[in-house]
Amino acid sequence: MAAESHSVAPPIPPGQGAQGLPVRAAGSHRRRALAAGTVALLALGAVVFIVLTSGGQAWSTIRARGFTSAYPASWTRSLAHPGPGASVWSLSSTGQSLDGLGIPPAGTIGITVGELPLSALVDDLAAAGQPAAEILPYLIGIPRGTEQPTVTMPLHALSLAGASAAEVAYRYIHEQVRNVQEDIVARRGGDIAWLELDSEPALAVRGMAVLRGIIRRWRWR
Repeated sequence: MAAESHSVAPPIPPGQGAQGLPVRAAGSHRRRALAAGTVALLALGAVVFIVLTSGGQAWSTIRARGFTSAYPASWTRSLAHPGPGASVWSLSSTGQSLDGLGIPPAGTIGITVGELPLSALVDDLAAAGQPAAEILPYLIGIPRGTEQPTVTMPLHALSLAGASAAEVAYRYIHEQVRNVQEDIVARRGGDIAWLELDSEPALAVRGMAVLRGIIRRWRWR
């Protein structure tokens, strides 16, 4: 994440829940993208390499259509291709599967990384010139029916490896489990990429460290 960022007023999202927070509708593009694709483990269209950092930790490198990055090699990964030009990687710290919204079971850290064409996300052509902070609500929200939803990091603009990006974070209870959710959406030309961290509060520090490791290794192609 960029060291310098500035707050921006979030646009009105397509749907809102308690306290005006954006909610993930059952028919939203993101839910369809996560649920409709064919999932494959550790393969299908992405080349994976194992690299060692100076600290000795192994990282597996994802080579996607529009970017490369890496995640801890001890984590497991599943990959879905929900549509033309779209890919969604679900990363799990324990090997337990994330649910259809990218939320892991208790005791697991989940990180979702995805890419898709902007045209597949926003039907309104007027949105084609919008920065990432105005596009984020079309893709990101909290699950319906959550309890005690709170914005812990207001929507703000930053950059991801030099591209326009935006970040927001929430805390809520989902299916009786407390969840910390942090999202970053970036736009580069006609493509959108996003990262989402989900974990219980006790695992959030570890999860954020891994998320920042993925960001540090991010390179656009």
